[in-house]
Amino acid sequence: MYFLIVYICKIGATIRNSVLALRQFRGKLRKLWKAKKIWLPFGHPCNSDDTFLPLFNIILYANSVFSQPTNFILGFKKQIMADTKAKKVLIVEDEGDMCLLINILLSRKGIELDHVQTLAAAETYLQASQPNVVILDNRLPDGLGLDFIPVLKKTYPGLKIIMISGFDKAAEDVALEIGADIYLAKPFTKEQLFAAVEQLV
Repeated sequence: MYFLIVYICKIGATIRNSVLALRQFRGKLRKLWKAKKIWLPFGHPCNSDDTFLPLFNIILYANSVFSQPTNFILGFKKQIMADTKAKKVLIVEDEGDMCLLINILLSRKGIELDHVQTLAAAETYLQASQPNVVILDNRLPDGLGLDFIPVLKKTYPGLKIIMISGFDKAAEDVALEIGADIYLAKPFTKEQLFAAVEQLV
């Protein structure tokens, strides 16, 4: 019984410390979220509105807070204090689940992420901002990523491109030939994604 009480007290202390620390950063987090420099679990990272994440994502978030609150807080503090010249990646992907996965994985690496769902939106975005890397899906609502690669390379010669698509050796060969730096076949592992991005940024 004694050990149970001690364990419950430790859990309470962990929750209390996490809440206090989160309150301390709340204002700065809101500013960063509104500026789309980070995503918070209270809104979907792939949308501009405040759509709530599915329940399982909130459970994962809660687990990360209460199992490793120190690492969680330090991670946000590191993001807040990061240099404004942080590496930036643009994701051109219309599948919400895939976008969410990439966001979760790369945000752990301190990379600034933006997301659009169409080639037209990507063109508009690139006129105003210059990411280090574009993660480009092949099949999008308004065209093929393969057809967009030559446009990107001509307009932005220094831009690095990671093409993501289903396994297709012919498409992979074409993508690499016309300017893609790396081709990732779905489903890819987090290690493959990390290695590809780190190689290019």
